Amino acid sequence: MSFANVSEVSRAYESRQADLHARCWVRIKEVDIDAEGERKDKVTRYETTVGRALLSEILPRGCPSTCSTSRSRRRRFRASSTSASDAAGCARR
Repeated sequence: MSFANVSEVSRAYESRQADLHARCWVRIKEVDIDAEGERKDKVTRYETTVGRALLSEILPRGCPSTCSTSRSRRRRFRASSTSASDAAGCARR
């Protein structure tokens, strides 16, 4: 399955056309912060799962993406703390 954005993923999941663990390709809008502190929007296409795509939508802007399905990313994501202060820290960066 391929989706143009996370809204399409959400619609497919809500209409039960896609399972939460289904693999898919999706374009996700991200924010890059350069050395001068300027924010730049970019769109990246990921091979991921429906659940990870939905998760990327609720994370604060500026947090690293969780859409990669590689094992090293999964370990890093699970090992990280999910406290409210950490989420607030992502938004400040």
